[in-house]
Amino acid sequence: MKVVRTPLRWRALFEGAVRESLVSTASAARFGAEGTRAWERPFHYVADDGTGNLAVLEFSVEGATCAFNGKLFVPAQRLEEMLALASPERRDSLRSVCALPLLSGTPPGVTTVWWSDGSDICVPIDWEDSLEHGAEVLWLEVMAAEPWLPEAARMWDLPEDVLSLAIALSRRARLGFPLLTLSREEVRLLIPTGSSHESEASELLLSEGAFEVVE
Repeated sequence: MKVVRTPLRWRALFEGAVRESLVSTASAARFGAEGTRAWERPFHYVADDGTGNLAVLEFSVEGATCAFNGKLFVPAQRLEEMLALASPERRDSLRSVCALPLLSGTPPGVTTVWWSDGSDICVPIDWEDSLEHGAEVLWLEVMAAEPWLPEAARMWDLPEDVLSLAIALSRRARLGFPLLTLSREEVRLLIPTGSSHESEASELLLSEGAFEVVE
């Protein structure tokens, strides 16, 4: 087992997570909530595809750590070997995320981890194996904006102006709560007045304080 340094930058992953949480909210307004793409305090992004893959990402100004609960059981000793590859600073953060009940309390437990080293995201197994161990839940979050647009249009069935807004907003996001301040016009584009699940989507967007609206 060795560290694999990927081309993915952790700040790009942060933007991708913001982008997905916004389009997930826009989708929930129109079609109802399905799966989870949401922010929780203190600074966690939770992605659950509803098919057995779950991720919790923790961001700070120093970097990012990610832990996954997938479909393939990983022995505790193998997980320890993965954690040992991270720097001491990232290792402490990884242990904290891995211990969250959302991950550790749900079989099969933590199946793989990612962490940042400098600007890069590192993995303890090759990229394809990482995807098979639960990281596929972030397949949209890891994409750059240009290839993401057609995939997101297919996945979310949302208008292009909504997807383009999500890209623009994610680039404005910052590390801190709130992540982003939205205008009333931006909120109305994400959650149209009179949409089928307007109140549910508004609750998803605003309940945790990750996003706020300019009055």
